[in-house]
Amino acid sequence: MKETMQRFSSLGRPVDPAYPTNRAIATLSLLVAACGFGIRRLGGAPSPESFLWGVTLALAFFLAWAVARELEPDHDRSAFVAAGLSMIPHAVFGRPDFVAVLLVLVVVRTVNRTVGPAARPLDTLAVLGLVGISAWRGHPILAAAAAVGLALDATLKPPHRTHLAAAGAAIALLAVGLGRSAAGTVGLGLMDWAALAATLPFFALVRASGQPRTVSDREGLPLAGTRVRAGQCLAWATMAGIVLFEGRVGLAALSPVWAALVGTGAYFSIGAPTRLPHSVQEPS
Repeated sequence: MKETMQRFSSLGRPVDPAYPTNRAIATLSLLVAACGFGIRRLGGAPSPESFLWGVTLALAFFLAWAVARELEPDHDRSAFVAAGLSMIPHAVFGRPDFVAVLLVLVVVRTVNRTVGPAARPLDTLAVLGLVGISAWRGHPILAAAAAVGLALDATLKPPHRTHLAAAGAAIALLAVGLGRSAAGTVGLGLMDWAALAATLPFFALVRASGQPRTVSDREGLPLAGTRVRAGQCLAWATMAGIVLFEGRVGLAALSPVWAALVGTGAYFSIGAPTRLPHSVQEPS
């Protein structure tokens, strides 16, 4: 199955249970789902509703971990901090927009190339499909972020020139999002500004991200520092943009991305330990 995926995709990364951290996140996700179900059920919610809540809580938990691994490939523990933080906004705001979160994940992965090779045609189509869905749901910022990410992939070394055309397609979809987004200025409350302020320590991580020690999954070559930093900045700008333009709705939609930014930034700021070189498939 892994070999089949590699023939068609450069963005897919199966969670290989051979690696301890992958086993850990899989086990923890199941525990989170079970605890989420139990808490809701004890609170009096019906079983189907409790089950759905537990599943979405676990999915947000896992996606926060996955996004954090892309933002900080050299320190695996920060991703578990991010996963834990994801449960707070899920409990406060409800489930995120999983399509939107997945779009941010694959666009950052397209830019930083943690898997290794440039995106394949099916990858590009998948990204544009996610852009279309997000634009239709009224998230124009995500279409703009995808256009920027595709343009970065087309220009950063080694360049993938065909993504200039894909960036143009994302801009066209941006018009759809602008047409469907709510008109008017969104007023931000204290919680919204506090949520944005909590992401600011992430810039200490960006500033310190020189040449990563992590190597790509398939090629075994060190990741390009320029691409990793570009992906980090794009993720933060996307989060800030969706909160500024959509307010609480945008914060809720990308809450796992928010958790990844806060978790990796906080972990790095309090003194992340020095790690030995490792593959992103095997964060040690």
